[in-house]
Amino acid sequence: MNTSSRVIGLRYRSWKPTIPRFSSPKKPSRKTQTPPTPSKLASLRPHLRTDLPPKIKSKELKTRLSQALTSSEPFTADDFDILSNTIKEINKGTPLSDDETVDLFMVSADALLEQVNQPGNRIKMPKYLSQMISQLLTRQDLDTRVLTKLVLMGAAMTSLPVALSGLARTRDLPEDFLGQLISQLPQSLQTYEDIAGVFHDKLYSLNDDYYRQLMAHIESIYAEENPAVHEYLDLERSVDRIQLLMNSLVEHSDLSHLSTSTLLQLMKMIFELQSVSNWPTASANIKKLLTFLDNPAKYSEIRQVLFAQALEDEQLIETVLRLAHQDFPKLAKMLREFVSEHDVKFSPELQNQCQLYDIVHSSLSEDEKAKSMEEASTDIDQMMLALSTTNLNVRGHIYQVLTASVGSSAYSYKYLIDKAIADDDHVKAINLFDDSLERFTEWATMTDPSIVNTLNNLIEILCRHMDDAMAIFPIFTKIKQNMSTPQCSPEVIKAFAQRMLEQELVGDTIEMLKRELPKMSPDSPIKLPSDQPFGYKYNELFNVLHNFAITYTNESTHETNWVLYGELHKYFTVPNETYLPAMKFFCEHNRPNAALVILRQMNHLHGLHGDHQHLPPSKDVYKYLFEQFGDQLYEEGVIEVHESFKMDINIEQADLELQNTILNAYANLQDVARTRDLFLSLVPHGINSETATIMLKAYTYNDMSYVKEFFNNLSQFDLVADDKICQQYLIAHVYHGLVDEAIDFTQKMEDEYDVTVTSSTIIALHNYCIAQNDQKRIDEWAQQEFPQQWQAASTSGLLRSATDYIPDTNLLAEPVNS
Repeated sequence: MNTSSRVIGLRYRSWKPTIPRFSSPKKPSRKTQTPPTPSKLASLRPHLRTDLPPKIKSKELKTRLSQALTSSEPFTADDFDILSNTIKEINKGTPLSDDETVDLFMVSADALLEQVNQPGNRIKMPKYLSQMISQLLTRQDLDTRVLTKLVLMGAAMTSLPVALSGLARTRDLPEDFLGQLISQLPQSLQTYEDIAGVFHDKLYSLNDDYYRQLMAHIESIYAEENPAVHEYLDLERSVDRIQLLMNSLVEHSDLSHLSTSTLLQLMKMIFELQSVSNWPTASANIKKLLTFLDNPAKYSEIRQVLFAQALEDEQLIETVLRLAHQDFPKLAKMLREFVSEHDVKFSPELQNQCQLYDIVHSSLSEDEKAKSMEEASTDIDQMMLALSTTNLNVRGHIYQVLTASVGSSAYSYKYLIDKAIADDDHVKAINLFDDSLERFTEWATMTDPSIVNTLNNLIEILCRHMDDAMAIFPIFTKIKQNMSTPQCSPEVIKAFAQRMLEQELVGDTIEMLKRELPKMSPDSPIKLPSDQPFGYKYNELFNVLHNFAITYTNESTHETNWVLYGELHKYFTVPNETYLPAMKFFCEHNRPNAALVILRQMNHLHGLHGDHQHLPPSKDVYKYLFEQFGDQLYEEGVIEVHESFKMDINIEQADLELQNTILNAYANLQDVARTRDLFLSLVPHGINSETATIMLKAYTYNDMSYVKEFFNNLSQFDLVADDKICQQYLIAHVYHGLVDEAIDFTQKMEDEYDVTVTSSTIIALHNYCIAQNDQKRIDEWAQQEFPQQWQAASTSGLLRSATDYIPDTNLLAEPVNS
C-alpha cells in the first residue's frame, strides 16, 4: 500500500481514547451463583398438563402428590402454586377424602408456618389452604393435633386471641388441647395472658396443663437471676405482672376443675410471689385455696401429692405447713401427723419443724413452750418461724428466752417482723429491727428478695403510722443502710413522698426520686409501667406527685409546682388525660408559658412515639389554650398554638365552636387584620351569632365606622342581630364615647330586633364607658327608664368604676350570673 492510501485509510478510522486502547482489557467478574432451592413438588408440573380423563388424572395426581410430599426437599413459594393447581385438578375427578384433606392441611400448615417464622417473611395464605381451613372448621371430629395447627395458623395470620376465641366458640376443646397448643407457642407471659383472656368467662377450661406450664415458665424467668426492685426494661420479669395474672386466675376460677397437685403448687407460687412483692388480693386467694383444700375428703390426695415429691425437695410441704398453721388447725394437725408417720421420707429438719409447730400451738404456758422449744431444736430460724404462726407476742417472753440462749439470724427476725407488720404493729416491728441490729444481724449481705421485701414493708408501715417526715427520715436511712438493694419499692417511695409533701418538702421528695427510681432518658419510650394494669403501684406514686404539682398554692411563683411536674416526665408515661388539668392549673395561676411548654411536650412525645403511648393534643386542649392565651393576651402562645393546630393532621376539621375560639383569641390580641382574614376563611363554611359578636369586638379596637358597617351588613351572612350581637354593638358605642347613640339604640332594640334591655345590658353599658361622666349619664338614664333592671345591676356587685383604658380589658360583657 502506498503512503497516500495509508493516510486516507487512517483519516477515516474511528477515533478511540488513547488510554483504554493501550490498557489491559478487564476480566469479566465472576459472580457466585446460588443454586436455586429444589422444589418439593416440581415433579408434579408435567402431570398437570396431561390430557387424561378426570378420574384417572385425579388418581394419578394423588399418587404423585403422596410420593412428592414424602421427599426431604423443603417447601418453596412455588410449591404452594403447584399444590393449588394440583388440588384443583384432583377435585375435577375424585375429590380428596377427609383423611387426605387433613394430611395435606398438616403438611401445608407446617410448611407455611416455617416460612412465616423466618425473619422478614410476609407470606400470603394460598387460596386452597383458606378453603381447606374453612372446610375443616365445619367438622366436629377433628383431633387435637389438627385443632392445634388451626390455631397456630390463625395466630400467624392474625393473632392468638382471635384464632383461639374463634375455635373455642364453636366447639368443646379436647382435654389435651391446651397442653399441646402451649408447647408449640412462644413461651412468654403474653401467651398465657392471651389464653386466659380468651377464656375469661369460663376459666374452668384452663386445666392442669395450662397451670403447670405457666408455673414452669415463671420459674424459668428467675432461674438465673432474682427479680430487681424496678423491673421496667423487661416486663417479662415483672413480679407484679405475674401476680396480676396468677391472682386473677385463682380469684375467678372454679377450683374443683383443678387437681390437688396443681392447687398446692399454685398456693406455693402465690405465697412465694407475695413474699417478694405485695399484691392486694394474694392473701385472700391463698386463703381461698386453703379453704378448698381443708376438707377431710381432700386429705388423702394432699398426702399423695406431698409424698410424691422428690426426697430432697421439701419446699412444697414446708410452705403448706407454714400457711396451714396460721388459720387452719385441722389441716395443720393432719400434716404434722403425716410427717411424723414417714420419718424415712421426710428429713430430720422437717420433723423438727413439725415438733416446734406442735409445741407453740399447744396449751402449754409460755415458760413451758420456751423450755420445750430449747430442748427440741437449736435452729433459731425454725423456732421463730413457728412462733410467727401463732397469736403470741412475737417480742414477748418466748422471744426473749430463745434469743438470749440460742442467738438470732436475719431470717429469724424476718419472720417476726413480717408477723408484726401483718398485725399492723409498727412499734413492735421497728423494735424487732433495732433488736436485730443490737445483735449484729447482717441484713446487708442477704440478697434474698423476700428479705428485701420485709425491709421495704417495714419502711412503708412506718410512713403510714408516723406523720412527721423529719422523724421518719433517720429510721428510713437506718433501714436503707441495711438493704442489699440500692433502691426501695414503689410502695415505700409513695408512702414517704406523701409524708414529705404534706410538709412541703418538695426538694427532698425530688432528691428521693432521683435516688430510689431508675435513671432514664426523658425521650426514651421505656418508662416505669404506670400505664399498665399491673403497674398500679407506680400509678399511685404518679398520682401523689401529680396531684401535689397541680394543687400546691403556698408559693407565689409556682416554680416548685413546675419543677416537680417536670420530674414526672423523667420516670412515667404521663397519662393523656392529665395534661389538660395541669395546663389549667398553670394558666389559672398566671403561668401560661408553662401550659405552652406542656403542649410542646405533648407534640414532641407524639412525634417520637406515635399514638401507641402518646396521643396528640385533643380539641379540648386546643380550645382551652386559645381561650386562656387570648384572655391573658399571651401573643406568643396564641400564635404557636395556632401553628400547632394547623399542622395537626389528627384533627380533620375544626368545628365552628373551636374556630370561634381561635378568632376570639386574635381579637383579644387586637390583631384586627388577622382576625378579619380568619373570619373571611370561615364565611364559606357558615358562621353564627358568636362569630359576629367576636368580629364586632375586633372592629371596636380599630374604628367605629367598621363596627357600624359590619352590623348593618349582617344579612349578608344570613344573620339577624340577637341579644349578644346587640350588646356588643352597644359596648362599641360607649367604648368610643358615643353614649347618646347607645341610648338611642336601646330604645329601638326591642322593636327592630326583638331584644329587650336586661340587667346584663345595663352592666355592659356602665362598665365599658371610659369616662366617669359617661357612666353617670348611663346610670341616670337606666334608673329612669329601666328601674328594675338597674336595681338588679346595682346589687349584682359587677359594676365597675370607669378608669383609663387597660389593654387586657375584655370587651365581651359578662353575664349577671357569672
